[in-house]
Amino acid sequence: MKPVFKIDKANRSMTISFSSELRHVDQALKNIKPFLKDFGVEDPSSANIVVRELLINAIEHGNHNEIERVVKCQVVSLTDERFKITVTDEGEGFDHEHLTFDLTDDPSRERNRGLYLVNSMADEIQFEDGGCRVVAYVTFTSGTVFNVETLKNGKQITPSGNLTADCADDFRQTLLSLHKENVRVIQFDFLQVEEVDS
Repeated sequence: MKPVFKIDKANRSMTISFSSELRHVDQALKNIKPFLKDFGVEDPSSANIVVRELLINAIEHGNHNEIERVVKCQVVSLTDERFKITVTDEGEGFDHEHLTFDLTDDPSRERNRGLYLVNSMADEIQFEDGGCRVVAYVTFTSGTVFNVETLKNGKQITPSGNLTADCADDFRQTLLSLHKENVRVIQFDFLQVEEVDS
């Protein structure tokens, strides 16, 4: 019989296998958090988003919510700051060759936001086994980093953490560089920002 929820730990890796039920996603994240903390990751929010979205995709789109199918999530510490996250489902795969990570401007559209989030949080994403296996790499940095992405009509700035005095100069320089490039539309993604000071 296939596992309902099973955890295997090794020296620098953790593998969680479970039946395709959404209730297991939070349970998986609760177990991954202390694993990351063992390597000094105090704020695992970016990894949590990557894992959550990949697990939901695997359950809903890969395994089509069929409880007898298993989802497997492996987190490997490559270094104390860089992690490899692999999520595997038992589905038929999908056409990942023509996949785009563009976020729709239509606020009423409910789907296709998950992989956009994964792409914005991860350093790199790879699709294997026809799309049944997704590998994402996440690196944690000690300070806030300002990731700049090009949109159709401007730029998007995504801070990796809080907007406080210690990163104010970096934030200012990022804005000034876009001003010098004559960028007129700047969109901000504050998903990872919990605090903003004066």
